[in-house]
Formats: sequence, structure tokens, C-alpha cells
Amino acid sequence: MLRTLASLILGLLILCAAVLLFSTMAINAALREDIYLDALAQQMAYDRVYTEVLTPTLGGQLLQEHLPDPPLLPPDDVMEFVRGVAPPEYLQKQTEGNLRRLFDYINGERSRLDLYLDLSEPLERIPNALEGLIETRSTEVLSTLATRADIIAPNSLEPNSLEKETATDLADELEAMLTGENLSRAFADYTGRTEEELFAIVDEAIDKTLANPEVPVQYREELQKSRIRLREAFAYGSTREFLREAVRVIAGPAIEAGASDLNLDERQRLDLTAVLARQILGLGEADFQSRANEWRDRYLVALNWARTLAVAILLVAVGLLVLVHWGRPRLMLLWTAWALAAGGILLLAGTLLALWQVPGVVHLAISQWLTSAPPWAPEFAALGADVASQALKNLLVELIWPAATPLVAGGLILAALWSWQGWESHAQAGDPETGQG
Repeated sequence: MLRTLASLILGLLILCAAVLLFSTMAINAALREDIYLDALAQQMAYDRVYTEVLTPTLGGQLLQEHLPDPPLLPPDDVMEFVRGVAPPEYLQKQTEGNLRRLFDYINGERSRLDLYLDLSEPLERIPNALEGLIETRSTEVLSTLATRADIIAPNSLEPNSLEKETATDLADELEAMLTGENLSRAFADYTGRTEEELFAIVDEAIDKTLANPEVPVQYREELQKSRIRLREAFAYGSTREFLREAVRVIAGPAIEAGASDLNLDERQRLDLTAVLARQILGLGEADFQSRANEWRDRYLVALNWARTLAVAILLVAVGLLVLVHWGRPRLMLLWTAWALAAGGILLLAGTLLALWQVPGVVHLAISQWLTSAPPWAPEFAALGADVASQALKNLLVELIWPAATPLVAGGLILAALWSWQGWESHAQAGDPETGQG
């Protein structure tokens, strides 16, 4: 009776050790970046940021908050501009880098939490993105003019200033711009004006702009410095070259002002760690790093102790079973096998049940939480909930095999015992073919 009671207690200890060891494995799996990277890829999160989250209204608000006046883009062009500056591939690269650095830090492979956004690529793309938008809009305007030139020109021009054939030629030129051909030609090709006249046009436009008191100082300085380049691009360069130069004049100060407001470092990186510490936790960066190191070290110590404790409990329980059933190895193995099998059944059933129910519950909870949080758009709440529930599914799928391991181990021990008993029974009965006992 005492031996049976002791076996039950020791079997329960083996089951607890299996559950504790499984818990440490689950925590380790939850702190692997591939769980989350796969979830982001499976939910096509990087593309959905632009198709579902960053609507033109939200994008316009963000640019209005972070870029200086005057606005560089109309609201309808904001999303096209943002996607051109920071395409999905850029978002994926930054997300993957930060997740790897985060989990390397948590797992003790980095001594410092270092999260950042490298904005050098988006800042470099801004002039070209603006130039592309301007060219697109210019082509659209010229397309409208081209389709109406043969109607407007003869009626709007003075009889002695331009012949009907000239108006027809102009319409042909405008129509050709739709193919992009004329963007490689200079303004002089369209106007027939002299160099001095073209220079005078640019100077007059610049002087008029500088005379406007509403133009910010940084734009005035850049425009004055770029006067010669603008004159030459207007007189000698192609239409595209002039547009490119004009965009750089406008975009340069805006980029510098935006970078200054974001407090970028010399490598044009935004320190997300400092933002997290200051804006969310209200701590200085040094204080935050110190506390983060303390929390991380405590977690690693606790995880190691839990793993060590689980192994120790398992070894001690098995060792005591050996003593309780000394000279009866079959009973010792039988109790161990059933304890492992029971633990495996419990863990596997719990994992499968969680896989069936928990992701849906988590999806609903996160969606409601993000929807009620003021900084988040409702569209982001849907994406965040999808990614979180997918990550949880990935984690639980990863845990199916670890959960089943005790059951498999117990089953193998039982199978070995049955085989052993069958072999012994066969040996005791003798070989039926020879009749020897």
C-alpha cells in the first residue's frame, strides 16, 4: 500500500516536471523572431499597411504633423508618395532587423537594447518620388490641354499672332508628351525664345517668389543658392531636368527640417529605444537601459532555474521510483511510463485545445483594445489582431511536438515493457518447434 502511494506521488512529480519543462520550451519558442516574421509574411502585413491602414486621410494627417509648411503634396498624392518613399520591402527590412535585435537582446546575445529606424533610404528617395509625382501630374495636365488644343487655340489666339497650322503643331507636341518623349526636350524647343529671354523668365519667377513674405526663410535661401542651376536647367536642360532641379530646391529644406524634428543621428536613424523610454515609459534612456537589463537578467535567471528544477525533479522522481521498486524494474518502468504518458496527454490536449480556441479569443481582444486606443486607426487594429492571432497559431503549432514528447516517451517505454514480457513468456514456454523447455 505504501509502495503504491509513493509511486502515485512520484508519478505526479514526473508529470509536474514534464509540464514545467514544457513551459520553459514554450517560453523559448515564444521568444524566437521567426514566429512573428512568419506571421507578418503570412498575413501580408507589409502590403496591407498601404492597402488597409495608411488611408489617404491618415497619411495626410501624419505628413501634416511631421513635415513643415507649406505642404509639398495635395492629399490625394500622399499615399502614392509615402509608398514610393518607404515601399513594403523597406518596411519588411526594418521590421525584421528590429525583431532580431529585440529577441537577441532578450535571449542574452546582446548587451544593449538597440531599436531604430534607418531613414536614410526614405530620405534619399524623397526628391525622386516628388519628381515622379510632378511629372505624372504635369503629363495629366498636358494631356487635357492636348485633347482640347485644337478647339481652344484657334478661338483664343489673336488672328495675327499664330496661324491655325501652328496651333495644330502645338497640339501634336502636347499629345506626344503623353508618351514621355517630350520630357527629354528643353523648354527652348517649345518656345523658340533666346537664352536671355529664358533666363529672364526664371529670374522673374524667383524674384517674385522671394518677394512673398509668406515663403519660409529656409526655402528663400535654397532658392537663391539654386538660381544659376535653375536658369541653366530651364534654358539648356530637358523638361525632366528642370523639374528635378525644382523639386530638389523645394524638398531639400523640407527634408532637413523633418530630420531635425525627428532627432535623427549622424547615420539618419531614428532611435526607437529612446522614443519608447521617453514617450511611453517616461524614463531617460540610460535609466531605461538599466532597468531593461535588470528585467532581462531576472528573466534569464528564472528561466534557467525553471529548466534546471524541472530536470532535477524528473531525475529525483525516477531515482526514488527505482528505490521504491528496488528489484522490480518492471514496476518502476511501468509507473514512469504511465506518468509520462499522462503528462503528454495533458499537454497535447491542452495545446490542441488552445490552438482551437485561443487565437480567436486573442484576435477579438486585441482588435477591441487597439480600436479603443486613440493613437491607432481602426484599420491598424484589424491588421494587428490578424498578425497577433497568426503568431499565436504559429507558436502553438510549434509546441505540438514538444507537448507530445512525454506521451511518445511513455508509449515507447510501455511498448518496450510489453515486448520484454512477450519475449520472457516465449522463453519460458520454450521453442514450440523443438519442444525444449
